[in-house]
Amino acid sequence: MSGDKLAFDARVAQAQGSGVASYSRSLIEHLHLLPERFKLAFLVEDSRPWDQIAFPGTAELLRTKVGRSDWLRRDVWEQFVLPRCLERSGVALYHGLDYGAPIRAGRFLRVVTFYDALAFSPIDDRHPVVKARIRFLIRQVARSVDAIVTISDYSRQELLRHLDVAPERIVTVWCGISETFFGRCRPDEADSVIRKLRFDDPFILYYGGFGKRKNVEALVRAFARVRKVEDCRLVLAGPGDGAFAGLGALIRALGLEQVVTRFGFASEEELRALLALCRLFVFPSLYEGFGLPIAEAMACGAPVLSSRAGALAEIAGEGALLVDAKEPATLAEAMLSALGDAVLLESLRVRGRERAQQFRWRHGVERLGKLYCSLVDGRRAGCPG
Repeated sequence: MSGDKLAFDARVAQAQGSGVASYSRSLIEHLHLLPERFKLAFLVEDSRPWDQIAFPGTAELLRTKVGRSDWLRRDVWEQFVLPRCLERSGVALYHGLDYGAPIRAGRFLRVVTFYDALAFSPIDDRHPVVKARIRFLIRQVARSVDAIVTISDYSRQELLRHLDVAPERIVTVWCGISETFFGRCRPDEADSVIRKLRFDDPFILYYGGFGKRKNVEALVRAFARVRKVEDCRLVLAGPGDGAFAGLGALIRALGLEQVVTRFGFASEEELRALLALCRLFVFPSLYEGFGLPIAEAMACGAPVLSSRAGALAEIAGEGALLVDAKEPATLAEAMLSALGDAVLLESLRVRGRERAQQFRWRHGVERLGKLYCSLVDGRRAGCPG
């Protein structure tokens, strides 16, 4: 029963700035919690660093020159070359952590993670060719793999609406969050962030992406209303210069250049400090398969005001104040209501920390371990996965 090898595609974890990359790095760091019967191997891209990934100590690295940016080469390699590599390495089960997996059956089991069904949603504003490729890939992979992992019950239901698969083949495993966010912000971390901000005034915080579905434009418009009542600033953290360009123009048009600060990419420690320092964390997204930032914010004890769209209400539970964030006026009213109620803010801090305990990695890895054991033992016994 011992020695079954599990392989994971760690190439997505080598990237920077995306929620999927952060999730994958954090998951890999905690895979040592899997049953001892499993040996672990990770697929990495040769030309990109992987020293930021905390691989389990005895892990094997399967190196490739094929990255993720060249879609055509990546897709061909994943279907025709990768299966032979995995079979030569004696892999019992392969888990693709970002939508992709070999479609043809082989001597190893296949699990894939689908984070959401965004590609099937009208809110997805990516290029039509990009969406068409992702939809095709999802449908083909979904028909063939042994199990699909998704990160919320909302995403599971959305996937079942669009895919012709049996419900029992899609398993919900909530994201875990880095232990960094459960720790307390150190004084030197706070001082460092304040120096980078160049102010120590009260501020509202958002971090994440700046694509259209993130709805940050509504937040900026809402903040313009809030500023008329509350003397505070807005800090926007996150990568993505291209996606931020239009937002910068809006900030200038509203005359907010002096009170809206772009922090840029923030490390986990910097995020922890920002969350510890902010008066309110606001997440206005219109579609999320999970909503990692609100889970991290709750773990840090920041008061959270969130959109209720997508999976956000499921993840927030009673730990955040939920609002329909489509209209700036409605969002501004909720922000002012929270900022003006010290009792509510303290209640959100307490309830948020309690809710965040649900997102410790031991829960998610335990569920994944049960899935892997079931699949491997089922194949050994001659049962379908």
